[in-house]
Amino acid sequence: MAQPGLTLRTALGDDNYPAFTELSRIHADGWGIAYAADEDLNVRKSPAVASADPEFAALSSYAATEAAVAHLRWATPGLPVEQRGFVKAAQAASLTLAEIRQVIAVRDSEEPPCAHVGELLDQHLTDLDGRIAELAA
Repeated sequence: MAQPGLTLRTALGDDNYPAFTELSRIHADGWGIAYAADEDLNVRKSPAVASADPEFAALSSYAATEAAVAHLRWATPGLPVEQRGFVKAAQAASLTLAEIRQVIAVRDSEEPPCAHVGELLDQHLTDLDGRIAELAA
């Protein structure tokens, strides 16, 4: 998500949000959302199915932010996964293709990518703060 005040529900749109959350019934190994709020990076995650979790519904509807990454955990080996939507969302959060490949590699190694994504977003926020300071000087 790249626009100020944008929620996950808004970013995905009325057509895609229900499909995204329904995908959690297939990829039912949990969910996670990392998002910037003020100067902090918040990470929320749960082993619950996103489509049935009130916390996921609340965060995706009310956590407005300039940068965030949301994922549905798909830890089941051999399950086919459509990555195009993930790549587009990660690019909207300012991740480069090289960084997206790193996240996918971490995920494919059966390690949860949450910490890695958090570090990437932290670095992007630091870089953005530096650019803003340069422009303001």
